[in-house]
Amino acid sequence: MQSSPNSPQPKTEAKAPFRAVVDTSIIIGDYKGCEASRKLIERLSKQKVLVCSGYIVMEARRTLLKKYGEDKGKVFDFMEAFHRKVNRFVEHVRVEDESCRDRRDLAVLGTVKAIGADVLYTHDEDMLSLKTFWGALIVSPIVKKAMKTNSSQTPEHA
Repeated sequence: MQSSPNSPQPKTEAKAPFRAVVDTSIIIGDYKGCEASRKLIERLSKQKVLVCSGYIVMEARRTLLKKYGEDKGKVFDFMEAFHRKVNRFVEHVRVEDESCRDRRDLAVLGTVKAIGADVLYTHDEDMLSLKTFWGALIVSPIVKKAMKTNSSQTPEHA
């Protein structure tokens, strides 16, 4: 028996698009010349999955200017270019997580939660020690690159 075009079709659940958040350490890595950070941002942007929050952008700008003493004009130009690469901006949500050693990282985790990210890329050891948050893997692009080179068991989005 064939179904007619008007007969009910079985529902298939649509898979949500892949979403990747980069934190301040990845942005600063790109600014400072880290090849893994630069390539990661370019790849995620090209795949249209790069998500960030205003908090992360402001923290990166503040860190480059105050902690590293970088030139204001260069930082402005770099952050403007980064802003154009981001495919979606979200407002972070408030989170409390006792396992997070650095309380300043909570806003980054709030970005992960707000978008329902699949992965958070970071170079930050405190964040990496969490391994996952709200269903998102927390990984370093450098570790993932090594896994891709040295293992046949690589993550899908390495």
